[in-house]
Amino acid sequence: MLTRQPQGGRGKGKKRRFGFTLVELLVVISIIALLIAILLPSLAKAREQTKQTMCMTNLRGIAEAGLTYAAEDKNENAIPAHFLMWSQAADYDELSLARHTWGGKSGIGPTQGATFDSLGTRNYCGPATRPLNRTIYKTEFPDYFREPDRWAEDAALDLKLFRCPSDKGFPGGVIMPPILQTWQGADQRVTGYNYFGNSYTGQIVWVRYIGGNPHDLLMSNTCFLRPLSRVPNPTRTVLYQELAAKDAYKYERVEDNDPCDPCIVPDKRCIRGEESLTNIAHGWHKKDYFFNNVFTDGHAEFIRMRGTYCEDVVGFSGEGCCGKDSGENGRDRRIILRGPRWQLDCLPSPPIVTNIHDPGG
Repeated sequence: MLTRQPQGGRGKGKKRRFGFTLVELLVVISIIALLIAILLPSLAKAREQTKQTMCMTNLRGIAEAGLTYAAEDKNENAIPAHFLMWSQAADYDELSLARHTWGGKSGIGPTQGATFDSLGTRNYCGPATRPLNRTIYKTEFPDYFREPDRWAEDAALDLKLFRCPSDKGFPGGVIMPPILQTWQGADQRVTGYNYFGNSYTGQIVWVRYIGGNPHDLLMSNTCFLRPLSRVPNPTRTVLYQELAAKDAYKYERVEDNDPCDPCIVPDKRCIRGEESLTNIAHGWHKKDYFFNNVFTDGHAEFIRMRGTYCEDVVGFSGEGCCGKDSGENGRDRRIILRGPRWQLDCLPSPPIVTNIHDPGG
């Protein structure tokens, strides 16, 4: 007699296995780690590209405001001059500050949290006195000059148009005037936005007559104080730029025995190229010698500012590059400052005279 065997007997006693073995787990972890290692640089690059784009958008907005200001200004100035420029007490420090006080908040100087600084409300340089703010925000900022207990409010403003998202403090490779050199301290990670009240700078270059003029007055050789209609090449002439680009062209100095160095051959024309450098100019956006700039016609570019075309102009001297003494040693000689796609000067238009006395006499 045949009997049916109970179903399910086959394989009885074997346990079903769940989960992963240690080897499988290690393989999965290795694959994930490899993917992260591949993706992280791309993500970091994408983040920086986004910041660079935001910075360029800020510059376009500032330039647009500058051009609007110029259209309403009797002198057609697209970089507004702070009123301290025209005060009887104005001196070279005010000229240095002119790069920054056209717009932005109150600067705090080299120490985080400080409000007693020449770039701040204490020295008439708060947001209420920075001319381009009124054009951008269509309102008057309250003037706290006589209210010291409120100076910190001006320093704490978050004016995003004036703050580059990659501004992490002094990036190195930028020559600063003595009044501002404290920003160069390696341990002072105060952002340009907090130090100056602005992550950006107006393009300003000063010139003078060789041997002095009757009043020893400095003159502007860029868009600053110049009517827009007298800018010869607006598509190439820099109007505003990231603060890290300030005077970066001065850091393309080569070795002292270079025959193309204007310190050695003052009347030599040259294109600076791939010579060995003594310093490197860093930008906000982590590409040496490349900076965001906006031009007098309103367009913005991320461009290389190394390789300056330089030429002396008979009868004039200007901001130099060589780090030597002023005068005939060559420092204050170059006033044509141009690279492959940009220029800082406004020649052949004549310089614009200020009422500021040359500190060198």
